[in-house]
Amino acid sequence: MGAGHTFFHPVQQADFQNLPEGPHYQLINNELIFTPSPFEIHQLVLGNLFILLTAFVRQQRLGVVRIAPLDVYLDENNVVQPDLLFVSESRRHIIEKQVLGAPDFVVEVLSRSTENIDRGAKRELYARHGVREYWIIDPEKRQVETYLLDKEVFNLKQIYPYSATVASEVLEGFEVEVAGLFEE
Repeated sequence: MGAGHTFFHPVQQADFQNLPEGPHYQLINNELIFTPSPFEIHQLVLGNLFILLTAFVRQQRLGVVRIAPLDVYLDENNVVQPDLLFVSESRRHIIEKQVLGAPDFVVEVLSRSTENIDRGAKRELYARHGVREYWIIDPEKRQVETYLLDKEVFNLKQIYPYSATVASEVLEGFEVEVAGLFEE
C-alpha cells in the first residue's frame, strides 16, 4: 500500500535525536529505518480512526490520542512512530516533546513497505515494553487484527472482517465498525 522502499542504516540514539524534522525515520534495534509517505487509503483509515477515538477519549476524559509522526522512545535502541497511540490519563507524564515510554494502546495501518516491520520487530517491541493492546489494520484485506498483552507477548484476540464491529479492551466501551474506517 505504501510507496517506495524502506531502508535500514545502523545508527546510535544520539545521532537519531539530531536528525532534522521532516522525513519519517524510526530507530529499531539500532537501525535507522526510513519509510516513505503512505498512500491515500492509509491516511483515510487512520484519519477516520483518529477522529472517532479522540472524540471517545475526550468525552470519557481517559487520556490522550496522538497520530504519527510522533517519536516514541521505548529504550536507547528503539524510537518508533506508531500510526496512532493512546496514553491513559494516569500515564500522561510520559508525553513531553516526544513520548518517553510505551503507550497503553497502539495502532498500525499496514502498507507494503511497513508490513514486515509492523508484524515483526515493532509488534515484539511494543509487547516487550508493555503496550497493553495493539491493533493492525490491513487496508488490502479490509480487516482489523487485535492483540492483547500477556507477559511481554501479544496474543491474537480476534481478526475482525469488514462487516464486523471491533471493540477495544484497554479503552472499555470504544467500538468502531470496520467498514466505517474505509468510508469517505
